[in-house]
Amino acid sequence: MANTLRAKIIRLAHTNPELRGDLLPLLKKAAEDDDNPYGLYEGHEQVTERIAEEIASTAVTVASAYKSIEKLIAQNAKYGTTDSDARDAIWSDWEDSMKKAIRGKT
Repeated sequence: MANTLRAKIIRLAHTNPELRGDLLPLLKKAAEDDDNPYGLYEGHEQVTERIAEEIASTAVTVASAYKSIEKLIAQNAKYGTTDSDARDAIWSDWEDSMKKAIRGKT
């Protein structure tokens, strides 16, 4: 993971040298958290791996759908409809649909 807690702390320490004394002790804790990113129970390794795989798989699917919707929005823009309210309505509907799907109310 490129966006780990450890990486964020290092970035923060780099951009704020005055905080390094406080941030460096957190690196040890961040390294421990990277091995158990979800804070699961002892022996979590298989579950953690499966969760990470599901998240990655879902992200690919969602990204594909997002790109498809963006393409349709761009096609519509060719016809002169570039209203930000329309775009906001589309993504609001996306968000509502995602929430319903998560709750099993599709």
